Amino acid sequence: MIDLQDDLEFDLVGRYVGRLPQLGVDAYWDFDARLAWNPQASWEIALVGQNLLNESHPEFKPEFLNSLATEAQRGLYGTVTWRY
Repeated sequence: MIDLQDDLEFDLVGRYVGRLPQLGVDAYWDFDARLAWNPQASWEIALVGQNLLNESHPEFKPEFLNSLATEAQRGLYGTVTWRY
C-alpha cells in the first residue's frame, strides 16, 4: 500500500496458494491491485483488478457433495465511495 500523492493511492497484494492434492487443486500465484483517487476528503473513486495473473483458477473441487467445482475468475471493477 502506497500513497502516490496526497489524493492518489495504489495497493498491490500478492498471494501464493499451495497445492491441495486431495482436492485436485494445483498451486498458484496471483495478484490483486487497486488504484484510488480521492478528489475530496469524503469521496473516493477506485479501479480494482482481482486475480490478475490467471484468467481463472480452481479453488475447490467437491469430493462428497454433488456440486460443481468452484473457479475464481479474473475481475475488474470500479467503485465510487462517499463518506459522510
